Amino acid sequence: MKKFTFSLRNILVISFILLGGLPILIMGFIALKLISADIARDVRSKNLLIARSLSMDVHGFLDTSFSLLKQIEDAIIVKQYISGDIINPYLDSIMKIHRDFESVEILDEKGTVQFISPTNPDIIGINRSGQQFFSSTMERQQPYWSPTFVSIHTENLRSRWPFP
Repeated sequence: MKKFTFSLRNILVISFILLGGLPILIMGFIALKLISADIARDVRSKNLLIARSLSMDVHGFLDTSFSLLKQIEDAIIVKQYISGDIINPYLDSIMKIHRDFESVEILDEKGTVQFISPTNPDIIGINRSGQQFFSSTMERQQPYWSPTFVSIHTENLRSRWPFP
């Protein structure tokens, strides 16, 4: 086995390798730090753009839904254009066209379901006065938006949902 000796030649080769490699390593480390910072900044910027775009989509969706509720309220309750036994068919036709809601219930001032779409005679007459949406609506005199939740019907609505 040949013994490694520190000759001038070996020392010069090792020195040149270190002197040549060390700047490359330092430049690589600096470039990595700069590129990482740029990538992180770019990702943050794109995430913000996506969030703003999604926010506008959600706002538009909710605004359309709120307008539809106001139209229903106006036609049935305020101006009473539609009354009696044609309210459920009216609500059903609105639901078929717009498909923004799973169901729409019209309650009286005591919290009893008077009309519902899709029409379900089993639910008409149920008292919902103990529900949070009813007490909040009566207190604020404004429509109530429930917190987001996954409903048992959501899977059927997924194809109608405007977001991926």
